[in-house]
Amino acid sequence: MPRALPLLLAALLGAAAPGEARAQVADCPPVEPGIDLPGEPAEGGRAPSILVVIPKDEAGAIQAAGLELGAGAQIVESRFSPLLCATVARVSGAPGASPASLVVKLPEGAAALPDDEYAPEAEPEPGPVAIATPEPKPDPYRKQQWALDVLGADSAQRVTLGENARVAVLDTRANDAHADLALRVVGAAGARAGQHGTLVAGIIGAIRGNGAGIVGLAPRAALVSIPVCEATPRGDLCRLYDVVNGLDLAWGERAQIVNLSLVGPPNRVLERAVRRLDTLGVVVVAAAGNRSGATPAYPGAYPWVIGVAATDRSGRLAPSGPVVDLTAPGVEIVSTAANGGFAFASGSSLAAAHVSGALALLTSASEGDVAGARRALFGAALRTSATAPPALAPLCEALAKLGKPCD
Repeated sequence: MPRALPLLLAALLGAAAPGEARAQVADCPPVEPGIDLPGEPAEGGRAPSILVVIPKDEAGAIQAAGLELGAGAQIVESRFSPLLCATVARVSGAPGASPASLVVKLPEGAAALPDDEYAPEAEPEPGPVAIATPEPKPDPYRKQQWALDVLGADSAQRVTLGENARVAVLDTRANDAHADLALRVVGAAGARAGQHGTLVAGIIGAIRGNGAGIVGLAPRAALVSIPVCEATPRGDLCRLYDVVNGLDLAWGERAQIVNLSLVGPPNRVLERAVRRLDTLGVVVVAAAGNRSGATPAYPGAYPWVIGVAATDRSGRLAPSGPVVDLTAPGVEIVSTAANGGFAFASGSSLAAAHVSGALALLTSASEGDVAGARRALFGAALRTSATAPPALAPLCEALAKLGKPCD
């Protein structure tokens, strides 16, 4: 028999997060209401997971009355999302149950959608992981960072090192104890450091000139690691519930740039969250995927996100999804590793990180004007043909468009 939501939980769902007031600076359109859930059981007999989104009413309250869950379904966690102006609840069911069986009735204006999974888009290169030891000369692996040479990073960093730019990396937890990283971890106490998140963080903000290993594009940017992915037997996976929570945390941290080096299916909740950030003036950068074909990779395929594909040393485009806004170096890239050393990897995840680092550098040069930084980035982008996506240009060309030319 269906069961109604307990009154105690209904009261919990009405609570707003501390960042709610700040999110009211722009309109907050609701997620399209309705039940949109598959009727087939989860693969391998796994327990299904769905999201229920309950918006605020005209009086500003969450109306949970009318929510009825199916037999065996239960709310395992819930929170208020400032970006969605709604409560998001994750509902789980018995192993082998279908997602559609978890909810019977929704409050007016509410939505029920799959708790989709997203995956990081970088592959490690074969070979041992190096652990650097300090040498007399700074940054011993800088000479292997071909991407920084292509982008003219050394000249650009004589103009700015990324001061006062704020970047949130939503990924596996970056290793905040790494000798080449200065960052904060927000929102996941106890989460283990992950290789993917640590690689992405190093490309954006590895410390310059400390003799440890590499150089980030914006080494003095404020870098925040927000763990939204975890290691599973199927690889690193990022549940939609955690991704949306991470986007809320990024907004609360006043990030100007959000890096999402992960891909998955379209989802109305994810679409609404990234669109809301765009409305609020935050630039979201995401991987365009590593697989050729007609299926777009989300969130990079949304028009409110910069979807980035990878190129190699010769500028050739690596396999990617069909929706690409920009290309950037992403093949045979060396960066910080979770074990405290350094490793090579390839993929659009790393290309997205180069774009996020470039935006941080330009945002710093424009004294915090991330919209101006984005315009300069695309204004300087290299266009080789009418059909090929534009490529990330040498940073000095974008700096010149900001009136901050390199020497």
